[in-house]
Amino acid sequence: MTIRERQSERYIANDVWDSENKCVRINHINNDRQVNHDIVMHAYENIIDIIGAENILCFLPMWDKSGTVLYDLLRPGNVQFSVVGVSLDQPGLLHNTVSMGGSGGIIQKGITENLSLNATLPLATATDMEAQKLPANLVGEVRSLVLALNLMGSLPSAKLTAEIWRDIDGVPGEMVATSNEVVCSGLSNTIRKFIPFEFSEPFLLLKNRNHWLVLKYSVPTGVDASNYVTWDYDNSGTYGQPRAYHDGTAWTVTSGQSHYFCLYNNSLYHKGDFTAILVAQPILDTSWRSLFALGKSSNGDSRNNLEISGQYGYIYPKGFGGISDIPNMMTGGVVPNVFGVTYSSTETTGKLLAYKDGVKVASVDGVTSEGAAISGGVAVGARFGASTSVSVDRTNSFKGSLGTFIFAKKILTDAEMGKITNQLNAMRRFGVLV
Repeated sequence: MTIRERQSERYIANDVWDSENKCVRINHINNDRQVNHDIVMHAYENIIDIIGAENILCFLPMWDKSGTVLYDLLRPGNVQFSVVGVSLDQPGLLHNTVSMGGSGGIIQKGITENLSLNATLPLATATDMEAQKLPANLVGEVRSLVLALNLMGSLPSAKLTAEIWRDIDGVPGEMVATSNEVVCSGLSNTIRKFIPFEFSEPFLLLKNRNHWLVLKYSVPTGVDASNYVTWDYDNSGTYGQPRAYHDGTAWTVTSGQSHYFCLYNNSLYHKGDFTAILVAQPILDTSWRSLFALGKSSNGDSRNNLEISGQYGYIYPKGFGGISDIPNMMTGGVVPNVFGVTYSSTETTGKLLAYKDGVKVASVDGVTSEGAAISGGVAVGARFGASTSVSVDRTNSFKGSLGTFIFAKKILTDAEMGKITNQLNAMRRFGVLV
């Protein structure tokens, strides 16, 4: 289905059909709707031409949805976002958008995930392992994953790794992929951490093969009955796949309980230069509000996060390879703005550039470093993180209206940023809102 055909589906319900099954435009409202539709399609096609479809990792227009799931415009089968605390179908510059009241978020969905938790299971000895079974016939690439972990005591030298094991006779039987190591000292005694693990290469899950996700110590230094890591799980059985525990001798499978986890594919994994653009109309208050977060750092916090200072109306980048804040990007107002940032993995001068409505408003220098990859998820209208009293991996939720979000694996020029802003403002130029 083409972009134009998918956008057209949103208007069918508003048309009237005659006895010969022909669509009848009964008044000027329907005619205006078709004009708006055409403007939107031309704007999207122009934006894709400017950036290049091969460079676009995410193009999220906020209208292509099913229930509470939003779909990417170019790759709806591979890039999807769940919405929580978000009002859908709100008026916007190009089409229906979403609004948020300071809670929830728009969070990238995993290829499979269990995001419920109400209990915790300790890895209390050096040889303990814990596992979560994946659904049968799950097909797709796995590039990163996120687990909900806690630290008990102190483990300054211990490390964890996540692995994928092939099922043999109903239990984890053979390790087929292993992730990077995560230092236990990055976890917390008081705050639940949603920790990312990354595979050096995508691992392909094949049909008709059952797999388990396994967590274990790769370096168990200091692990004992008082110093250990726990992996949260849900005992309600909602996910439908069992967990398992290995005591150093044998596996024990427990049905009706499932660990908290999210598996991400390779679609939004990226390392290197990038541009991010978001249409937003923030409501300023005294709180920090996140525009978007790209990836997770090793301790579970957002890696690259653009936030609004609600008290002062400034925008600040958090992360981005240690780049300092940019306090001269005033936000708020009666109309949506187009915000954008570009990030260079190699430049020191102008490493991060910030744009508002197509105009460059800040240039920030930094060290020459490619930095860590963007993996472990993308969030719009929130950043990653939670506390002991919160069982969800999001905080600093946005307040206001959110429109199109674009994430590209190239640095756009000043001219290109201006052209894209012009296209995103297309409806305003014609004096109409959808």
